[in-house]
Amino acid sequence: MSTKFGATGKFVLVFSSQSLLKKKHLMNLMKMINRKAIALEAMLGIGIVATSAIPAQAEVQGPNNLYTVTPCRILDTREAEWYSRLDPESSVSIDIYGDAIPLQGGNPWGCPEIPSDANGVFMNIIAVNPQGNANNDLGVKPYGASLSGTAMNYQPGIFALSNSVFSAVCPGDKSGCWFSLTLQNGAGASTDIVIDVTGFTLPR
Repeated sequence: MSTKFGATGKFVLVFSSQSLLKKKHLMNLMKMINRKAIALEAMLGIGIVATSAIPAQAEVQGPNNLYTVTPCRILDTREAEWYSRLDPESSVSIDIYGDAIPLQGGNPWGCPEIPSDANGVFMNIIAVNPQGNANNDLGVKPYGASLSGTAMNYQPGIFALSNSVFSAVCPGDKSGCWFSLTLQNGAGASTDIVIDVTGFTLPR
């Protein structure tokens, strides 16, 4: 079974062989997944369809395919050679693929499952050991774009806080995309940042 973005607004399961599940159990499962997919669609502004390669009626429409990966660390400012702890009102630009990953404190072998032409990523972002006098926020944006929102809020005194987010990225096959993402720290506190990628999107 593969997962694709689509315009149908439903999460559809299609089995290529006879299912061992009874029909009513399968229908209940599909209803439950549809409810969760609708909630995700409302948050991300996308349509989601999960389907197998066959049969033909499972064909979907939409600009992107979604792929899940084994969680792979792309950034850890505690271990990075290139970066250090984020000070208040500071920013850092990072890559989600390639040889930069180990230098960013990420997986020593990189994240080979993430392609250079990915145009979006699902991430778990962790603020580690925040220090300062006020609660703070962290923004995430595609490299070269304007910041349009907050990816997470964190506060000094709590050693680690995390949030799962989806962000578009500046794809590596596009001119001017020297990095994939930019992180923008707010004014209230400094923090180390750890990011694990759990999935990505590609144009269809």
